Amino acid sequence: MTTSPDNEPPHEVSNRKEWSLAISRWKLSAIPLAPPRVDRSLPRQGHLARSTTVLHHTLHRFEFWLSPNGLLREWCRRCLLLALFTAVPLLCISPLVAVFLEHLTTWSAALLQICSNLAQIPGRLSAGVLIAVAGGLLLRWLLRH
Repeated sequence: MTTSPDNEPPHEVSNRKEWSLAISRWKLSAIPLAPPRVDRSLPRQGHLARSTTVLHHTLHRFEFWLSPNGLLREWCRRCLLLALFTAVPLLCISPLVAVFLEHLTTWSAALLQICSNLAQIPGRLSAGVLIAVAGGLLLRWLLRH
């Protein structure tokens, strides 16, 4: 059985345009790093400033050794932005979800208690009717004798 193109079910709309936009934005366009240079005013600095300058120079030298074209810095920057774009909404929404779940557990406990009480009604009614009938029969038997 063949179907004409007019009778075909509608295809799911693809998100290729959105994906291509996201992928094009994610492509790394790195700026090459300048080789690290020693600060000439290092001997004249104080102890704390000298320590931070040496640490800064060491980290820049390590970064330049890992990725002189700057791709590592750009990749870290993109990952940090992605983490921020996902973490900020999660941190804003998670307290609301926690409050909702807390109220949901409270309401479900109350509904469970209601259902339990409703389920006990037939058992207690039948026990009450049984006691009343047994009492009536006992009273009738006692009155006859």
